[in-house]
Amino acid sequence: MVVTAHVHKSYSKISYSPFSIIPSRLQLFEYESVSFTCEGFNISAGWKVRSTKKIPLKCSSSTVTKTCGIKYAFASDSGEYWCESGAERSNTVSITVSAGAVILESPVHPVVEGDAVILHCRNKTDKQDANFTADFYKDSLPMGTSYDGKLEIQKVSKSHEGFYKCKIQGVEESPESWLAVRSKSNARKVSHEEIAFSLNFYILRCTAVTVGLALQLLVLGLLQWKLQLVLSVLLLLTSHFH
Repeated sequence: MVVTAHVHKSYSKISYSPFSIIPSRLQLFEYESVSFTCEGFNISAGWKVRSTKKIPLKCSSSTVTKTCGIKYAFASDSGEYWCESGAERSNTVSITVSAGAVILESPVHPVVEGDAVILHCRNKTDKQDANFTADFYKDSLPMGTSYDGKLEIQKVSKSHEGFYKCKIQGVEESPESWLAVRSKSNARKVSHEEIAFSLNFYILRCTAVTVGLALQLLVLGLLQWKLQLVLSVLLLLTSHFH
């Protein structure tokens, strides 16, 4: 995932609730489908999936998620996507749709220092689990050759952050994608903010449900009072005529 430094407007709050992408990778072959999900947001507040190119997306919503997708992706759909509502926005995901035969599968979300990560070189004409020889590059510098199409980094550090690509021998090379590495302290900070946001959202939902129930009880009480009033009037009229 690329968290861009080029923000086009000022946002008072960056939300850390999940902004997911399916399939979970930053590079796609042309004609593949892709969907983006705003999850855990207050969808009633008008959260929308946005892009720098203002690409129209078909969307569906539930009470806690909003999913927007592209049925057949083209190279022109490449760019940055995020969830947005007023002055709030999620993290940004930068995808690349390739018209070529090779893509690099890399993590959508930043990798935490000390974790392991696997980069997978994929050939459009081969099965997903096929093995082949691939060369991997970081910032255009060779990292090594793999004979199963995968590069595994056992313990990620900040030095591993950068632009990665791969090249399948005898075919072609993939586009580049940014591998982001987050320090453990920042990961803990984000985790706390996620918990705080989730708690606030839960409280908001509980408050809304409570207010809704209170209004329903009030309406039922008024209806019962009116019914009793009508019955009392009818009894008075009945006794008067008798």
